Amino acid sequence: INDPVIMSLVTFYLRSSVYLRSVSFWHSFESIDHQPNGELAQLFHYDLDEFRWLKLFIFLSDVTSENGPHVFIPGSHRPGFKNPNLLSQGYSRICDDDMDRYHPRSYWQYLICPAGTLVLADTRCWHKGTAIRSGVRSVLQPEYAPSHFSKKLI
Repeated sequence: INDPVIMSLVTFYLRSSVYLRSVSFWHSFESIDHQPNGELAQLFHYDLDEFRWLKLFIFLSDVTSENGPHVFIPGSHRPGFKNPNLLSQGYSRICDDDMDRYHPRSYWQYLICPAGTLVLADTRCWHKGTAIRSGVRSVLQPEYAPSHFSKKLI
């Protein structure tokens, strides 16, 4: 997580020297009813972790369409992209049907990838995990930020 290439990419994207702000581990299991759970980030949302940050998703298990691929809406991290009708709901989770009204499902991107895949993500975009239909999903997720606005954990 402190690999010089990764740190260089994050520094370049954020245009500043960066700190390892936090590390999370997500190990998700099959849901009984296969329905999305907002508490498990399986409804659309965007993050507001810092003034600026970047997250690295390190997939420790294969991710297929059955075990909870990450879904995101390309370009939605940019200022002015988020529809005011969705933002008027406050900092909350958005169901697929509401999101589909403003960003058609055909535009959604699904991260299906083998174990060992690394993805750098600006999670200001609309994104979510999906309910796991079978198997498990394991992801290590370090987060980098250029400031100490919120407490530096590591």
